[in-house]
Amino acid sequence: MKRSAADLLPLIKSQLVAGSVPLSGVSDEFLLRLIDLYKIRLKTLRDFVEMTDCFFRDDFAVDGEGKKKYLDKPENIENIRLLADRLEALVSFSPAELEAACRQLADERGLKAAGLIHPARLAISGKTSGAGLFEMMELLGKEKVLRRLRGVAP
Repeated sequence: MKRSAADLLPLIKSQLVAGSVPLSGVSDEFLLRLIDLYKIRLKTLRDFVEMTDCFFRDDFAVDGEGKKKYLDKPENIENIRLLADRLEALVSFSPAELEAACRQLADERGLKAAGLIHPARLAISGKTSGAGLFEMMELLGKEKVLRRLRGVAP
């Protein structure tokens, strides 16, 4: 946790290679940003591969309990669809803009922000926890985030 992302980069890269993570086209800059997002959540370097698989592949595993809780409810699917529409209209895909769009939609729908954040996190990453959702979304990029949200809520 206390080491810099730059110090961790070679160690993380070796874990990713050992975990058969496809790294072609993945820049060190991207990895450094990803390490900064996740290093406080790591107990061991090996945890990084499992925690961040959604940043490297689209065929990531989806948490079964989370799916039942968040993605098997028609109202959550509708909210994800509306969120995707809202995010698609954004000019800036910064964490602040993403959070503002999410919170505004939650208010309009009479929800707590968590009512959108948790289903969206699961749709985007397959996980019920992780780094900050809006920082994850920025790093994944608008195209990938929208594709994943629309994959769950066409």
